[in-house]
Amino acid sequence: MLTDISLPHQLPLSLPSDLVRHRPDILAAEAQLHAASAGIGVSTAALFPSFTLNANYGAISGTANTLFSSKNNVWGIGANVTAPIFKGGTLLSERLAAIEAYKVSLANYKQTVLAAFAQVADIVRALEHDAELTRTEAQTVKDAQLSMDLLKDNYRAGMVNYLHVMVTDIQYRQAKIGYLQAKAQQLQDTTALFVALGGGTLD
Repeated sequence: MLTDISLPHQLPLSLPSDLVRHRPDILAAEAQLHAASAGIGVSTAALFPSFTLNANYGAISGTANTLFSSKNNVWGIGANVTAPIFKGGTLLSERLAAIEAYKVSLANYKQTVLAAFAQVADIVRALEHDAELTRTEAQTVKDAQLSMDLLKDNYRAGMVNYLHVMVTDIQYRQAKIGYLQAKAQQLQDTTALFVALGGGTLD
């Protein structure tokens, strides 16, 4: 029964954006963005030269003859940075790929958030319309009830025939149906709002 269902005392006409953040799709997109961001950090850290530091720090050769040759110097300038450490550019490529993956995740996150805001905004507008329609239909029911009561008094006084009473009764019932339909739509949109907020509360 609709009478057994109650709405929040005050349905909001505006909402703080933080409420939307609880949506599962936004949380998932946010997690993917964090993972992609971490991927950049991992691939960047992998670029750091890895070797054993000893008396010959800064070089990757163990023989005296090649110890100070430019191609073996870890901290050589420009092209002198050794290919063995950077694995022929593989690590640099992996870092660029991680950056591109982050850009894709960022674009997806932005799109997900915008779509969520649009959905919630549409529902809030619908709730505003529902509230106005429900008030209008409630007043229509009251007016129809008053008309029917007056007509019944007139019928009992012999001033009108029963046909007029039947017509007024039909009008009252139609008004009641219109009110119940408006109330049902309001309940449906309220449920949709809670779903769109990811189960968050309006408090």
